[in-house]
Amino acid sequence: MQQPTFSGIRIRTPTDAHVIFYAVIADMLPMVAHRLDIRERRFIQSGCVFVWEERGQSSAASGIERWTDGRRWGPSRVRDEFLYYEEKLPEVNADEELSSLMYVSRLVKKTYSVYVRTRAGSRKWHLVAYYTEQTLEQLLTVDDIAELAALRLHIPEGLFTTARLTKSRTCAEHAPSDRFARVGGPPMLTLSSPDSSPSPTATVSTPPSSATTLPPLKPEPWPLPYQTSPSAAGSDCDRAPQVASYRAHAPERLAPLVYLKSTPFPPRHPFDKDALRSLDGGIA
Repeated sequence: MQQPTFSGIRIRTPTDAHVIFYAVIADMLPMVAHRLDIRERRFIQSGCVFVWEERGQSSAASGIERWTDGRRWGPSRVRDEFLYYEEKLPEVNADEELSSLMYVSRLVKKTYSVYVRTRAGSRKWHLVAYYTEQTLEQLLTVDDIAELAALRLHIPEGLFTTARLTKSRTCAEHAPSDRFARVGGPPMLTLSSPDSSPSPTATVSTPPSSATTLPPLKPEPWPLPYQTSPSAAGSDCDRAPQVASYRAHAPERLAPLVYLKSTPFPPRHPFDKDALRSLDGGIA
């Protein structure tokens, strides 16, 4: 039966997670080698921490494809490079006091991922920590355990590289450019060393030459107040519009009919009124 990597502890910061990872490298703590079975899942409780390696091209013979614990979780929340998941409890008809007790006693799953530099190449490791709001302050920390606290000063710099990218870094990597457009997509990023910034591979699919060409869209009935920068098109990172001299380059366009109908007409000139009266008299 597999045991947790550590029990009775809470992970506060990425540095705490790095200490646990380094303890696994030093063979002080065990790594989870395969998925938890039904029996092992039942022993998951507040304070359990698991470290596992993701199966990849460089670790095809070992590792786990994805983490499963047999529980239902809500959507993830990101905070300080951690992902948080709150356990979904079954709906029951309970009073307010019981509902409050169930809320603080439900599990919270906290995950953190890094790329580890090893002699066999870069590996992706994950840490999964469980706790409840009710027992969080009762759990030990890395600083409370002398053997783990002593490892802080011995972790080599650059050994761990976070697998989560910051928003600005993601924007810079996925922003379109002319160089990428010419070759059909950005270059493949390798994870051979933690010195290179790891990130998921992004590809841009280009339509084949035989693809059906759609007719151009009709122009808008009125000029746009701004136009978006070409570098921001198709990117979720920078949607701030840039004011441009639209009138100098845009073709002459008529105002929409709805606008004309809602605009009051200027008063007629007296000469025009006399001319209209003479026409009315001739028709009569």
